[in-house]
Amino acid sequence: KEENLMYCSVEERGEEKEMPEGEIPNGTKVEIRGLQSEAARWMNGQKGVIVCWDKDGERYEVRLDINNDVKKVKAGNIRAELPEGWEELWDEHLSRYYYINQKTQKVTW
Repeated sequence: KEENLMYCSVEERGEEKEMPEGEIPNGTKVEIRGLQSEAARWMNGQKGVIVCWDKDGERYEVRLDINNDVKKVKAGNIRAELPEGWEELWDEHLSRYYYINQKTQKVTW
């Protein structure tokens, strides 16, 4: 019966729209940190995935793991998930983070 049919739009396969990338590649797992505003503080500590870089807004679009929403976040409020075995540490003298591989003891900025 016709009333039992479902209709949906169909996208033609072919050229997929290329999403703009920033310094952090699309698809990178990240954690949101350091948000100060009352409305955005709840996102601190949330994990998600970079969808794309919004060049005009100068923000990353991040799809949150908790609810699948996409939020625009400044680069300074995003930390990429570290590969297994790496640890993030703070250098008090230089006021910046550095990273150490716990197995090899390799250090990098």
